[in-house]
Amino acid sequence: METLTSWNLIINLEKFPSFNLEKAVCNHGFFMMAPNHWDPSTKSFSRPLRLADSITSAMTFISQPTREDHLVVKVYGASILSLKDERAIQSQVIRMLRLSDKDEQDVGCFHKLYPDAKAKGFGRLFRSPTLFEDVAKSLLLRFCPWKTSLDLAKALCDLQLKKVMSKRKRATIGDFPSPEELASFREEELKGKAKFGYRAAELILLAKQVADGTIKLSKLEKDDIADEPNARTFKLKINGAGPFTTHTIMMCAGYYYNIPIDSETMRHMKEVKNIRHPLISFFLIFATYLFLVCLTCFLAC
Repeated sequence: METLTSWNLIINLEKFPSFNLEKAVCNHGFFMMAPNHWDPSTKSFSRPLRLADSITSAMTFISQPTREDHLVVKVYGASILSLKDERAIQSQVIRMLRLSDKDEQDVGCFHKLYPDAKAKGFGRLFRSPTLFEDVAKSLLLRFCPWKTSLDLAKALCDLQLKKVMSKRKRATIGDFPSPEELASFREEELKGKAKFGYRAAELILLAKQVADGTIKLSKLEKDDIADEPNARTFKLKINGAGPFTTHTIMMCAGYYYNIPIDSETMRHMKEVKNIRHPLISFFLIFATYLFLVCLTCFLAC
């Protein structure tokens, strides 16, 4: 990386006094899925992010200087970024780390309701730069061990590197494919890279439907939904998305009143917390932030 030119962006944290990069990243399994990388020695996060054209990816490192009220976002491979590129990068960082005014409002409400979370510095749930990536990764979680989900995410990034980014000099890490890129992949290509099985067809169908506008993911983003009650009954018309996947997607979109529960979740609840039933009456009082409460308890273990 030392030989590459870079461009620094600063994201001010004055409006987010309790923000901690490590805690904002290392709280949910998605931060472990490619192309995400957390370096515990430097406490920095890195991955490719898209420039304004939504096609070009640039390797990006995010760090929080000690006792400083800002993030440093270093974009490699660009000696200068256009204003549109800067805004595109900042928008993706803000989404991943939940640094919008609405996110801060949610954190404040959650901390008032559950002081233990405030004491632990928890309240932001890591997610991807785009809801499409969150949806695709949610589909990778179904009916398989966690390691398989990690392998599948890496396979998608490796294939993106081979088919798209290999045309760019010095590209060594693939980005998560965009809807248009994934829609161009063939089932045989996915199955040849990893154990996608039936997921290959579902992922390609999802990508095509998002790319052609059949599925409008922007309607799911919490900031874009004015009527909260309607969001509770929103039905995802995504092939392969059952209750677990739907709840995971809605959690990424900012709705925490359902807990995504699968066999892996139940195993953890039984082994770590000795919980035999997924919906404990105690948690019902936390309503809107039910999942965040549960995750706060798990992070303490």
